Amino acid sequence: MDIQSHDLPSRVERLTESVRATFAVNCRCRWGRKVVPRDTPVATQLYWIVHEAVTNALRHAKPENISVEARRSAKGARILVRDDGRGLPAVPGDAEGIGLHIMRSRARMIRAALRVEPDPAGGTRVVCDLPASALGRT
Repeated sequence: MDIQSHDLPSRVERLTESVRATFAVNCRCRWGRKVVPRDTPVATQLYWIVHEAVTNALRHAKPENISVEARRSAKGARILVRDDGRGLPAVPGDAEGIGLHIMRSRARMIRAALRVEPDPAGGTRVVCDLPASALGRT
């Protein structure tokens, strides 16, 4: 399914609403108005990265809260998916399931950098840094 650039924020918002309704998890979205992907392929890959990060949090972390945040910077944009669940496994590499592999592959397709790390507040965060060249003009 292709996601149009201008539809991405509303699609992510619908995803978070669905998570709240279906899983009784406090799932929120804050998508900056200036974070607009350059084209449909970038928007589509970003959506599926966010979707997989949220799904992984639900499946593995058992969180009470999940947040999705997108903000623009001089270098591009940062998409953050945070949860307050169990966190990452103690042994690095144990978290390298197929979902993470797919997210990394999607990020490479749009020239983004993706990392999964412990969140300083507890839980896990997925950070996707998108270069300015992947964003449209605002």
